[in-house]
Amino acid sequence: NLNINLASFKIIKDSFNLWPSADKFKDIEDVVSAHRWIWVYQLLDEKKISLRQKKIFINESINNWFYLYGTKKLSKFDPIFEPYTISERLVVYVFLVKMGFVKKNIIHLNLLKKQFIFLKENIEFFYKKDSNHVLNNLRSILIFAKFIDSRVHLNFFSEIFKDICNKYLDNFGFFIFGSSHYQFIFSRWIIDIFINNIETKFLSTKVLNILSACKFFENEFNKKT
Repeated sequence: NLNINLASFKIIKDSFNLWPSADKFKDIEDVVSAHRWIWVYQLLDEKKISLRQKKIFINESINNWFYLYGTKKLSKFDPIFEPYTISERLVVYVFLVKMGFVKKNIIHLNLLKKQFIFLKENIEFFYKKDSNHVLNNLRSILIFAKFIDSRVHLNFFSEIFKDICNKYLDNFGFFIFGSSHYQFIFSRWIIDIFINNIETKFLSTKVLNILSACKFFENEFNKKT
């Protein structure tokens, strides 16, 4: 059994009981946190667990996830397949394969491609409302499109991203949503995009401004402590 960090608490589970338990959580944020697979990052950072244990747990958990949910009907009203949740899951999968923690599985990859198409068709644009989720959707589309070498989807990303970036970022690197917490989250997304993007000239200055804005919030926080 391993400790898994979710949105509001930790659980101690083996890889076979993780998903049946996750679907019964009272807080929906814990449910989606599990299905986004983002607990993987903290698990990999855990120094008291051997790399072999981590690999076994992650592989068994993901295999079980596909067995239980891989062929389930996609619906944006299902928390498991909300665009934001799919976005995180796709990025984690690419990370795990590229880092050698998970071997590329054709069956799993084909199921994720269906989710990828579903994500592209359900990007979180809302009428008369700016959504920060759009940036995460586009980050995922870029990273997964590069992973599967989809030029069509890379072009789709390029057509939208610059407008979103210019709309959501001011000239000093601050995001329009005005939250120091989200400033750091959005900054990580932009840096992920910068690292994976073939058009880096557009982002070079923006990334420097974003980092400067993060430093501003860090200094303000330090003044209060």
